[in-house]
Amino acid sequence: MLPEGLEAGLIGGLTVVLVYALRDVLAGELLRTPSVLGNLLVHGAAGIGRPTGDVGEAVAYHAAHFAAWTALGFAASWAYSRARESAGARWLLRAGTVGALLVMVALDGAVDGAGLSRLQLWVGGLAGLAAMGGFLAWRHPDAFRRLEMPG
Repeated sequence: MLPEGLEAGLIGGLTVVLVYALRDVLAGELLRTPSVLGNLLVHGAAGIGRPTGDVGEAVAYHAAHFAAWTALGFAASWAYSRARESAGARWLLRAGTVGALLVMVALDGAVDGAGLSRLQLWVGGLAGLAAMGGFLAWRHPDAFRRLEMPG
């Protein structure tokens, strides 16, 4: 059995991959998104305008992508566990959500000008967060109930 944090991270990361793959297939540009993001990851801002399609760059992107989602999955699993155990730890779930959104804002700024749709990036990221949060809320229903407003 996989640890819950790994499961949560994989669910979030795979959801993003599915959104990006769907966009790329519908646009007739198979694997364009991971190629562009891998190019930016490897070359930074200097990668904007460079030809994409290098397999190594796409692999680097996927490795970084799943490492980040796995770390987020472990952090979110820990926060849900703490919120379930203590009403005083409820703030962890809210702070974690705000932190994840701030990371998305930073990434949005980093890819600006790379030729990817900002909507595509936000839909992918938010879908990943929703899938991971939904999985953890399902696994920790008591923690989720603790977030309800009184009265």
